[in-house]
Amino acid sequence: MSKTRGQYVRLFLSKNNVSIPSDVLASAKQLTIHLSASVENITTKDTESDWIENEVVAVNYDISTNALVRSGETITSAVAGLELADLEDIHETGTPVKWRIANVSGANNRTIGSIICSGSVVLTQLQINGPNRAVADYNATMQGWGDITVGS
Repeated sequence: MSKTRGQYVRLFLSKNNVSIPSDVLASAKQLTIHLSASVENITTKDTESDWIENEVVAVNYDISTNALVRSGETITSAVAGLELADLEDIHETGTPVKWRIANVSGANNRTIGSIICSGSVVLTQLQINGPNRAVADYNATMQGWGDITVGS
């Protein structure tokens, strides 16, 4: 069984709910997606099975990420990325944006390969951490909005 290192899996966002998400979250350190399904028991007294049968009635998901706050130095990359200021703009609008999680390669691991999953989210929480004499970072939490698509 082959394994994929985390540096080769990245989150891409758009700035609206129409555009294809092609901007990587720059300086990301961590990415988590949490999926849950709500089920209902559909077994009745007339069911002949010895097992309880459940049916999925809702799927919910959220995405959490952590990234470094850039200090303003002139680091250039062949592929543009979203930074804290971009996420602040998305958070302030409060509207859904498209996202996708993809396998990556190339310069700065920003060239999109196979799509793992995609959908739309609302950025619900943005927390900036600036400890004294330490590297500043931020945490972003996004709530799923609508369907999630697995694969491309």
